[in-house]
Amino acid sequence: EYELLTNLVIPDSVTEIKGSAFYNCSSLTSVTIGSGVTSIGDYAFSGCSKLVEVINKSVLTLTRGARSNGDVAYYALEIHDGDSEIKTQGDYQFYTVGGVNYLVNYIGNDTELTLPENYNGENYEIYKYSFYHNDKITKVTISDGVTSIGIDAFKDCSSLTSVTIGNGVMSIGYEAFYNCSSLTSVTIGNSVKSIGYGAFQDCSSLTSVTIGNGVMSIGKYAFYGCDSLTSVNYRGTETQWANISANAYIPSSCVITYNYMGE
Repeated sequence: EYELLTNLVIPDSVTEIKGSAFYNCSSLTSVTIGSGVTSIGDYAFSGCSKLVEVINKSVLTLTRGARSNGDVAYYALEIHDGDSEIKTQGDYQFYTVGGVNYLVNYIGNDTELTLPENYNGENYEIYKYSFYHNDKITKVTISDGVTSIGIDAFKDCSSLTSVTIGNGVMSIGYEAFYNCSSLTSVTIGNSVKSIGYGAFQDCSSLTSVTIGNGVMSIGKYAFYGCDSLTSVNYRGTETQWANISANAYIPSSCVITYNYMGE
């Protein structure tokens, strides 16, 4: 199945990659464009949201973030012409660029995950889309070695019921848990300073949230559509909460409790 494809090498004998050829290969993390390729059709790699590495041996000029050449480099962390730098640790794929380690994909079959404490003894970030649309995982514990949760990292994880965010995470990205429709509880550690726009939007089953006292900003629509949310335990003061929660769209009926000491 396309969803199981993580590494793709286009042979040097191929001259054209036709439009939509690898459309929505949702687990693809690395592609090598062979030296003979002279054209890539529209949408050839559209929807390949985990495609972080492009090894370009062709004459084509590929630019990170560009929608040209079939979106092949749209999601890329790096474009280079050497050997693949994707590394596997357990059931996780990692990529290091600019001195930053990124968890880019989960390739296992477990439903309850405790993310690695570190990668090669170092902290790491959860890259955008890394668990996107995984409909199998039910519980995630994000370890203290994780420093940030990227854009759409857990978006549309429809079976996810519980998330615990460790004390190393400093930011939760744009729509990171958008439409996790089975999510019922979230615990956010004291180290988190920002919760992004729409981070938990449309988590329609979410009933309780614990938010650490380190949070300095909550993005607009962060809890929009969380109509089942009845309890928020904020580990700070009422004044602090008033300053950060105005645009979060928390239901007016939700009970907010405060605990300044963060116990």
